Amino acid sequence: MSTFGMLTNFSGMNAYLATGISYLIGILVVGAGLLIFSILTQYNDLDEIKRGNVAVGLATGGLILSLSNVMRFAILSNNTTIGVLTWGGLGILGMIVGWWLFDKLTPQFRVDEELSKDNRSVGIMVFSVFMAISYIVGASIS
Repeated sequence: MSTFGMLTNFSGMNAYLATGISYLIGILVVGAGLLIFSILTQYNDLDEIKRGNVAVGLATGGLILSLSNVMRFAILSNNTTIGVLTWGGLGILGMIVGWWLFDKLTPQFRVDEELSKDNRSVGIMVFSVFMAISYIVGASIS
């Protein structure tokens, strides 16, 4: 088996190496999801959290937990790095679709605006929407 094949297929790989690669992929996918959402939102996530915006903290925390949950299922259900990355990417896509749907299904207000105004009830809803999507995506993976 080629070196590339050894690094892309977890079967027969040293358990420590497989764990390290899975960990690295998980962190990278969660980081990519956070980066994508920081670009999509109309506010600066880190600045809002730094100033004590609980609603943005809840939404961001929900995103981190939900992407991590998707990665859990992706890692447990796949024995290749490509499979893990594919499902991680679909997890990010699911979060984007969920964010968009939540925004469209609540025409009475803009999610971004309410989060930037520290509307904690919207923060809790966004947290919950992200987690719900992660359970659905996770179940579809396994």
